[in-house]
Amino acid sequence: MAKQIATLSIAIILLIAPSTAQAVEPFRTFNTVQGHSMTARFIGYKGNQIYIEGQDGQRFALPYESLQPEDQRYCSDAVSKKRVLQGVPPVAPAQPEELVPTPPSNPEPSPTPPAEPESSRLRSGSFFSHKIAPLGVDPSSMPAGGGMPAPGEPIDFQSHMLPIIQDRCIDCHGAPFLKNGKTINPKAGLRLDTYEMVLKGTLDGPVVKPGNVGESVLIELITLAEDDSDIMPPKGDKLTPEQIGVFTRWIEEGSKPSANGTATATATAAGGSLPAPGQPVDYETHIKPIFAKRCLDCHGEPYVKSGRTINPKAGLRLDTYELIMKGTLDGPVVLSKNIAESTLYILVNPEEADDTEIMPPKGDSLAAEQIDAIKRWILEGALPKAAATAVDPNAVQAPTTATATNSFHKATPLDELAKGARAVGKPQIAAAEKTGAFITPLSQKHSLLRVEFASNAPNVDDSALQRFSNIRNNISHLDLSRTKVTDRGMGVLRSFYNLTWLSLRMTSVGDDALTPLNKLPSLWYINLVGTEVTDKGMQTLASIPSLKEIYLWNSKVSEDGAAKLQAALPDAKIIYR
Repeated sequence: MAKQIATLSIAIILLIAPSTAQAVEPFRTFNTVQGHSMTARFIGYKGNQIYIEGQDGQRFALPYESLQPEDQRYCSDAVSKKRVLQGVPPVAPAQPEELVPTPPSNPEPSPTPPAEPESSRLRSGSFFSHKIAPLGVDPSSMPAGGGMPAPGEPIDFQSHMLPIIQDRCIDCHGAPFLKNGKTINPKAGLRLDTYEMVLKGTLDGPVVKPGNVGESVLIELITLAEDDSDIMPPKGDKLTPEQIGVFTRWIEEGSKPSANGTATATATAAGGSLPAPGQPVDYETHIKPIFAKRCLDCHGEPYVKSGRTINPKAGLRLDTYELIMKGTLDGPVVLSKNIAESTLYILVNPEEADDTEIMPPKGDSLAAEQIDAIKRWILEGALPKAAATAVDPNAVQAPTTATATNSFHKATPLDELAKGARAVGKPQIAAAEKTGAFITPLSQKHSLLRVEFASNAPNVDDSALQRFSNIRNNISHLDLSRTKVTDRGMGVLRSFYNLTWLSLRMTSVGDDALTPLNKLPSLWYINLVGTEVTDKGMQTLASIPSLKEIYLWNSKVSEDGAAKLQAALPDAKIIYR
């Protein structure tokens, strides 16, 4: 049972239509790893194939691995207890013997032979014949339609879009799977098996722009001429005009998860439903399912394993609203209406967190729509229920900066920056000092801090920077001189918004270490003496207009590189030789 398949739809084989003569197991709902379900009963197995029989009498063979773990356990239990026997189930008579009436002694010949029942149709690529249902939903309760809405009916992703996608697209654009020990990823990095994945698009950007058919790449690809090498799907016939019309109307209607604009059960099972544009974010409906799907393996309630209690990582539990707001021993991870200081938001956002600290640490990052929902939830107050009104996440202002001048003292707008930094508690300071850092306040008037490592510097590496996440907005001066910090470790500094003074003297950092610094609006001092930084790094520094003092002595920067930097920042003090 080691082999897995790209999609269940490829592996399902219609066996025979007549019903079985004997009910071995009761009917139950079987769920697949692709997110579909069917009411059927387990009737046999051979190798890694199991055989099930639907309520309509149709039989199917499907791989054991295609089932959800709960259903795998059910089948294993039935086999081990010999409730279901090995082998392909025999064809049953059309009618049980005990129900066959005794024929008369002189039966009259039938004038015409009875018509054979029409065989069930199973199109290649479809799932369990014709009905697709969310997890836990009886397919018999789902409307039929093969992706075709009734005239005037709003397009529903689950009922109208997904059947077409399952039929024509999932072979290439489904979930990753293993084949001969190798992970096979969806082509072009595009998955179309869930609503969230369709909207996520590829690494190059979205393929669907709600409300804008002309800028939706998906429509462009399915409407190309049949002889075009880029047409989708690349195999088989082109989508019918009716199917293309479903895709087009769905985008025109706003690319909603369902006809009424609310998320479906499948969306929730896939990792949280998404709020519609302009709809306030609701914790129970939109946020909690995301955490339940992607975070509770590490941040759930304690459990016992091999006689040992396993506590949530970092002491952070995300299984209830109250525990989310409680945060860790170092302080809260969510601050109402403040994404700049909400650690939880920063750590799930690839644009904010470094690769070494991004959460969740395993699997794909959260979808952009999920990250946006978390952001909006925090901006709306991080409430247990939906806020009265939705916020515009793009209206968030960048951290306040003061206009720097040539004067040394006026170039460090500490008092102004301090207005945006909350007070930091002793537990947060104590946690950061475990790295060996020496942390001191810059003033009694505000909560900005200076962090340095003194004699312990040669023992400090990238891991130390990860421990400053709870006080990063309080750090104004950071001295990493003589530490073992690397270019990769420097990535965490992109979210140290109040950093004004940075020393990397006598470290091995190079040009890539400077890239995250162009996100720091108030950085005015940087010391690169004795580093591996070259002229290429000067191009990054030239894009930071707040810089006023730059030390480059004994680095890899050439005289020409220093001159070009001076031309780009004419008011800066640059020490090259």
